[in-house]
Amino acid sequence: MIAAVESGADVYVQKPISVDIAEGEAMLAACPQHNRVVQVGTQRKSTPNLVEAKKNIVEGGAAGKVSHIELCCYYHMRANGNPADSTFAVRTVRL
Repeated sequence: MIAAVESGADVYVQKPISVDIAEGEAMLAACPQHNRVVQVGTQRKSTPNLVEAKKNIVEGGAAGKVSHIELCCYYHMRANGNPADSTFAVRTVRL
């Protein structure tokens, strides 16, 4: 990704974007240095239960000002249908 932005390309990457935090930070720093756009694939954001959570919790203001989100998904990514509410957890940190 870094070599691509250095060569003048805008880039689309799939998650996970890096093997560690240092590599991810280097990737993040390369974008503005070379005035390039990088998009990270987040196909799961169209999952109905996640769309509903975003609408009700984030857009609805229940979470306050969101500055960090962690999502842990404990069901198989290729499972059919939506998981039960208790099979995943969302934790927000307010600053």
